[in-house]
Amino acid sequence: MRSFWIIFIATIILPISAFAKVFYSIQLSARKSMQTAYEILKEVEKYPKARIDIVDGYYKVRIGLFSTYGEAKKFLIKNKIRKSFKGAFITKVDDKILKTSIYPSTLQTEKIKTPEKKNPISNNETIKSENATTESNKEKINAENEAFSVSLYKTDNREKAIKFFKGLPDEIKKEAFLYEENGTYSVRAFLVKGYKNATEKENSIKYLHFETEIKPTKKANIEKILENRTENVTQNKAKPAPFIPKTNKPTTKTQTPQTTKEKKTLSTYIIIAALAAAISGGFLILNLFLRRKRTLKEARDMYELLTNALKKGNTALVKEIVVPYLARYPEDIKAQELYALALEKEGRYIEAADIYFAIAEVLEGKKQFEKAEKFKKKAENLVNREFKKNQPE
Repeated sequence: MRSFWIIFIATIILPISAFAKVFYSIQLSARKSMQTAYEILKEVEKYPKARIDIVDGYYKVRIGLFSTYGEAKKFLIKNKIRKSFKGAFITKVDDKILKTSIYPSTLQTEKIKTPEKKNPISNNETIKSENATTESNKEKINAENEAFSVSLYKTDNREKAIKFFKGLPDEIKKEAFLYEENGTYSVRAFLVKGYKNATEKENSIKYLHFETEIKPTKKANIEKILENRTENVTQNKAKPAPFIPKTNKPTTKTQTPQTTKEKKTLSTYIIIAALAAAISGGFLILNLFLRRKRTLKEARDMYELLTNALKKGNTALVKEIVVPYLARYPEDIKAQELYALALEKEGRYIEAADIYFAIAEVLEGKKQFEKAEKFKKKAENLVNREFKKNQPE
């Protein structure tokens, strides 16, 4: 009888959300703007259950409703989703969220709807509305014509900003610059016209794990950092040989001994050049070996430093070191793992899970299936934690 009452009370106390249906979906993007989310949705509307889920003030573009995690993973791999969306990951979806979901068809019908007839408006009101529309149009035109850039790093220290800049990969360094505003220094890249172009540039470097932000940019505040490469190139250029006027020597018929001597000297020069090339090649190989050994030692020292920083809970230091390092060496699995651990400590479970999924894929490609499975489980646990965190109590 007592157990009956316990079960009865539990069924009353337990929230209805506990009995809610749960599905697995693939999240492609999360945006603050409805318009930008819709632009992405238009690209992926061919996929089943393509939609926008509104969660915590974000418009999240998602596809598919799968009953198991395995089904979602198969779909993700089979359709090569990560080729177009490198940050795509699998997440749990409650059927309560699906009640407010926006599908491409609903958006289209909303656009087609004819406006309701209203009472005639006075001349003053029409002038006000016209002024409001012209102002909004001006804002849109300004946003399209305004210069934007992608912020990669921000600090109060100029030297730190320059150090971060120097650690960037060459392909981004070409487009990067230092930006000073109100005493703060930021390293930015891709100075482009219009917010839309800036978002495209931001998406193109998502795989580098930078904490990016699109910012309006004034050209007056830009400072180009020039490295001393051009100076070295100019110094190493060979000097032009001095001009020696040719003298017309009298030609003689007996030139055979001179030509044989020239042939001998030419062959000796070839031998010397070949020996010099072999020696320089040997030195080059030795230099590469020593450099490789040095970088491995530096990497080990970095791993130790980051591990100690994580133990102390200093995630800011970890990100400051590992983000530019991963920009140069994106295939370093250990560095990726340390970065994911830092994000995990900050409660950014989905971002950390995404990195673990990416590591698992690399390990599967190398046929290290046991290690890959461990990273998959880590990622799944983090997705579950994020789902529980977002559930109403």
